[in-house]
Amino acid sequence: MKKNIIALVVLAALGLTAFFIFREPPPDVDKAKETPLLGPVSPDKIERLEIIRHEGTGATLREELIVLEKVGDDWRMIKPVEYAVNATSVSRMVDALAEMRIIDVISENKAKHHVLEVDDEMGIEVTVSGGDTELARFIVGVARKGMTMVRVPGSDTVYRSHGTFRITFNKRADNLRDHTVTRLDRDSVTRMKFFNEHGELEVVREGEEIREGESAPVPVFVPVGEEIQNFDSRAALGISRSLTGLSAKEFVDDKPGDEVTGLGEGATRVEFEASKDGKKGSYTIWLGNKDEKKRLVFVKSTALDQIFKVSMHLVSRYWAKVDDFARTDEQVAQQEKARKESREHGEMHKKHAEMRNAMQPGSSPGGAPGKAGAGGQEIPPDIMKKIQEQMKKQAAQGGQGAKPAPKHAGHNH
Repeated sequence: MKKNIIALVVLAALGLTAFFIFREPPPDVDKAKETPLLGPVSPDKIERLEIIRHEGTGATLREELIVLEKVGDDWRMIKPVEYAVNATSVSRMVDALAEMRIIDVISENKAKHHVLEVDDEMGIEVTVSGGDTELARFIVGVARKGMTMVRVPGSDTVYRSHGTFRITFNKRADNLRDHTVTRLDRDSVTRMKFFNEHGELEVVREGEEIREGESAPVPVFVPVGEEIQNFDSRAALGISRSLTGLSAKEFVDDKPGDEVTGLGEGATRVEFEASKDGKKGSYTIWLGNKDEKKRLVFVKSTALDQIFKVSMHLVSRYWAKVDDFARTDEQVAQQEKARKESREHGEMHKKHAEMRNAMQPGSSPGGAPGKAGAGGQEIPPDIMKKIQEQMKKQAAQGGQGAKPAPKHAGHNH
């Protein structure tokens, strides 16, 4: 009994602590008194970011130092590896730095640093520099209720700042790196040649065509030196597009060797011709061993001096063979039927959306076709006619005592 009472007292104390730590800002906060965290520093003066983050706890605690530098108009990772970075991620960091505003002091008690995640184990230390000048240095803590806790190193005071920007800075180095394997002009592939366990297979681009349902012309591919029944040019087009925009899941920096990666002599590869910024070139992508547990494949390309691990789903078609492009007459008919039904479904969905919009407040379903409703919204005659027909059907069904359709589990009506 005593143990239960003690437990309840402890829980109540923890609840009160959490309430005072993460309390909402008072409603009469004077936003005019908010001050920029960086002072009068403009984003274009930020040229270097150093981020120290931690993973694990206690004996497994690991520190990661990430250094990003601006080179010309672009950012690049300097540590832990020198590599191109994801421009969007860095842009969000710079934007967050420019928009940070201190609201008030949340705590001056060092004992609360761990709970507020601004200590040496949980905090993310950010140093901002412009040239050789340090512009700001602070520790990013937990984010709660639209606020982020911030502490200056060497001080016990913890502030609240507008915005939830912890996630912006709490990114592993690998997540900040540019995951691009190839980035070439879309629909610029003119030739693909596959070398794998099935032999060799080559397809080339032979003009282009405008297909029903597509606004722009698309490339048409044909096989070279092979008689392939009802060659599936759409399948070849899909492969060509993936070759020009391939992204990786992981980076392999430790150079484990051909025995591990399977990227040695005789490895499966795709040779292709494409353009980058309008300039034509020849490229190769090699495929190595598979990581069945993670569903990844070792990959390298002539575009970058880097070994990657790429999703099996993205590159599975690179082990291409004749049967992948051959279709029977029945398969062609089925594919055409499926595409037709898909188009009809899309058109029907569009019409239904137009009907729903016409029925919005301000329209007048019972009025004459083409007349404006109470809100001044004009209903097109063809839409008005369909609405009236639908209403007549519903009225007829109601007069016959039609029962409402049953509700099926898992669907919202």
